[in-house]
Amino acid sequence: GTQPAAEMALEDLSVGVQNLRLPADADASVRAAAQWLAGGRAAGRLQLEGTGSAERAALALNLSDIELAAAAPYLRAWFTPAVAGRLQAQAAVDWAAGESPRLAVKLASLQVDGLSVTDPQARARPWRVALLALTESAVDMTSRTVNLGQLRVRQPQLVLRRDAQGVFEPQQWLRPAAGTERGGAAPAPASAHAPAGSEPPWRLSLNDARIDAGQIGWIDEAAAPGAPTVNLR
Repeated sequence: GTQPAAEMALEDLSVGVQNLRLPADADASVRAAAQWLAGGRAAGRLQLEGTGSAERAALALNLSDIELAAAAPYLRAWFTPAVAGRLQAQAAVDWAAGESPRLAVKLASLQVDGLSVTDPQARARPWRVALLALTESAVDMTSRTVNLGQLRVRQPQLVLRRDAQGVFEPQQWLRPAAGTERGGAAPAPASAHAPAGSEPPWRLSLNDARIDAGQIGWIDEAAAPGAPTVNLR
């Protein structure tokens, strides 16, 4: 189960459906909106609109004032640090089953204000970013591609650390799979001569990125003794 236990609810819920048929072999229209509560407090607003059937769906999603800290019970299953910040996002999901399946997400905009990542087991101070914004991006699960449009990061304050075993601190944030140790060796890479029909590797592209007023430190415990500590401002 989730740790700690999640206490969530939807309030002010409204749902509208048109042209619904059974079996669902024709598109029905749906519209829904709700206020998300976590621990009895408002944690954001969710809106959904689109069409769908048993074979396909096209949905527009709007997330407003989402408190990332409210998702901690679920993030903790994969991610050790505590994450906080307020998220806004507008996205479109395109899905289809059948002979030509597809699943793609187009992200018109995503913005997180006051982002912080705090690892209670780390010696370095929390990572903080005043603003993280991403626009005109897309993820295609079928072709395994991620295309990032414009990335803007304002006032990042972080220290990147590499321990004596050569493991970067963010690598240790992901909870290990069963049978592995935190910070342990990564699984062996797949063979370069993968058999025919295997899934292609993921591809990522970034069109434009900008960092403003940042402060980034670098601590390398794997370096030779006496190596300097680096700070970028």
